[in-house]
Amino acid sequence: GWAFARMPRIVGLSMLNSIKFSLLNGLKVIDFNMPRDYRDGTETLSYSYRLNEGYAPRNYKKDLSKMNQKLLVVVGESDESFIASEFPKVIPMYKKDAEIILIKNVTHMGIVVGIEIRDVLSKWIKKF
Repeated sequence: GWAFARMPRIVGLSMLNSIKFSLLNGLKVIDFNMPRDYRDGTETLSYSYRLNEGYAPRNYKKDLSKMNQKLLVVVGESDESFIASEFPKVIPMYKKDAEIILIKNVTHMGIVVGIEIRDVLSKWIKKF
């Protein structure tokens, strides 16, 4: 009961995307029922189709290899969802000019809401 997936919408959007129609990808497909007592204002209470699909890349090796844009990857060394130490080893295998930065004592959500990320992003953006 903590998450509600709108399966008919997910299936419909998946079908539309298979014919390259992505205009509706901003529609919500998953809602999270997080009790108010546990909320602090940083949580995401719903996922759009676009966001949900982005969490599960189909072929990260191919996607990274074909990327023409500059890439900055910032991960917290205390990330609970990823093995942060693997990023500097794996990503350059497919995107040689990627810049990977690990930040000490930062968790998975700390990368999004912590002040530690601000200086890193500011310096990177000023390069261009």
